[in-house]
Amino acid sequence: MNQTGNTAIITKCSNIKHKCILSLIYSARLRRSELIHLRPTDIDSQRGLIRIEGAKGKKDRYSLLSAPLLLQLRAYFKRY
Repeated sequence: MNQTGNTAIITKCSNIKHKCILSLIYSARLRRSELIHLRPTDIDSQRGLIRIEGAKGKKDRYSLLSAPLLLQLRAYFKRY
């Protein structure tokens, strides 16, 4: 699927939880297992980073956190 198709799926998604999941996988380049183990404390909103512990090869890594994704995550957190 091309890049336009990927963002179209995220845009069409009306469920905030599913939208956050798709956005994290797409924009932060998270793997499914990394997403499942993600905790709110792994989000560093000040630095715009996501800490991924025990990623591929059992190594920790950081991924970028975009401003629009941070707003989505905050809205999700407030709602649930």
